[in-house]
Amino acid sequence: IPVDGTLAPPPELRDLSAQIRQLGPIAGAARILDFWAGPGAWSASSDSRRGALVKKYVSLLTDFDQLTAGFWTPECTAYNGPMTLLQGGRSPSVIKKTTGFLAQCYPNVTSQLLPEFDHLTPLTRPDLTNDVFLQSVFGHSTKGLSNLAA
Repeated sequence: IPVDGTLAPPPELRDLSAQIRQLGPIAGAARILDFWAGPGAWSASSDSRRGALVKKYVSLLTDFDQLTAGFWTPECTAYNGPMTLLQGGRSPSVIKKTTGFLAQCYPNVTSQLLPEFDHLTPLTRPDLTNDVFLQSVFGHSTKGLSNLAA
């Protein structure tokens, strides 16, 4: 961590942000998925997963803008509330480094490695990861939450 407490974004993320902005929604979403989930992930994905990413293209650009701006300042890292970090086992090394950094910066972190998932699984398949979050927030799984909606 630099002396001023900020975390500079890795160069590969800055480069990716510029690329996806130039490519447009479909090619940009393909580039994002192949970066986060590995080469060929886009072509191996279902039409519904591709469609979900294309629909979230503008949101993904906003996320990249924030990430590449180096928004992790001392104020941000002063947060001491609970936090759950999920790391997909098929995520790129930049995510593994970032997850490790966050786990060291925050005092109340719960980390889980989900070996079969890639970085975008929570976005494109929330049904697979929601239970992990509910377990960390409420202390139990969705199976016990049937009367919460009432």
